[in-house]
Amino acid sequence: RSLATHDPVDWERRAAGRAPSLGVMRGQGAVLMVACVAARTGEAAMSQENLRQGLDRMEERSKNLADFLVAAKGSKDGLLEDETPQVYKDYEIVTCPAVGAAFVHVYKAAGTTGMELVKNNCPGRWYKFNRHGCPERDDQPVCFSKAQDTDWAANITTAFTFVRDPVERFQSGIFELAKHHGAWISQLIDVANTTGRAVADVVIDDLIRTSRRDGSLPNAHLMPQTYFLHDKAEPLPKLKYIATVGPHFDEDLQILGLELFGDQIGVHHANAAANAVGQAKGEVYIHDEVISQETRFKIFRYYEVDYAWLGGFH
Repeated sequence: RSLATHDPVDWERRAAGRAPSLGVMRGQGAVLMVACVAARTGEAAMSQENLRQGLDRMEERSKNLADFLVAAKGSKDGLLEDETPQVYKDYEIVTCPAVGAAFVHVYKAAGTTGMELVKNNCPGRWYKFNRHGCPERDDQPVCFSKAQDTDWAANITTAFTFVRDPVERFQSGIFELAKHHGAWISQLIDVANTTGRAVADVVIDDLIRTSRRDGSLPNAHLMPQTYFLHDKAEPLPKLKYIATVGPHFDEDLQILGLELFGDQIGVHHANAAANAVGQAKGEVYIHDEVISQETRFKIFRYYEVDYAWLGGFH
């Protein structure tokens, strides 16, 4: 939605009516895995109508983002500050110049699925751009650090990305940080344990308190998704399709495969059990927490910049 239709009262309605939908089993992390295989024999090809509807749905979301960025430029509402960090330049983009496709990784929004979609179906060499270059691996194709090569959009005609319900993504993000026992999240988990509060409530309060007013930034797993998708209030180059991790996600993956790579592919993604390293500190399984309506409202407000153009997810 554009800023012109932004209604603060609507956030209260959303917060009151929202119910947890992760449904992740105790002790499991929301790890998205993907397997891309050739079409099964006898599987009916997707109709042109369904293909077109899916592409229109994903393209409309990209246009919503562009409209929002136009409205946000110079806005007094403060939804998009001039000093917004150019997050996408610091993190992962995977490209396939052979077909002109690129995937922009928004952290904690099925990023592994999107990267594997490109890697497994690119008919030529794929390239990865990120902040630190690539790990030293014998099977790793050419990989660039963004500091070394910023022209990732060369020979790219269509970029796509995935986004996720901000509440679910927030839960997944803090769980991801907890797995690695970072000092900041560990301290907040200790506070939650000693006060009897939900970890999500303690974390969102800390984010709201520090915010960006003092120049500090949250970990990339907790950054609003919008920040991965623009550069100085302009949409990323060639960003055409935005799929959401939701009811249409499996269908949209197949549609993107057909549109970008020209083959009928079957794509599967599923939650995988977390290993011992994935166990959060203090036996706190953040995905299982019941988030109060008050905490949910705080999350909505903190990620207001995302909801302004993403809209609903169900």
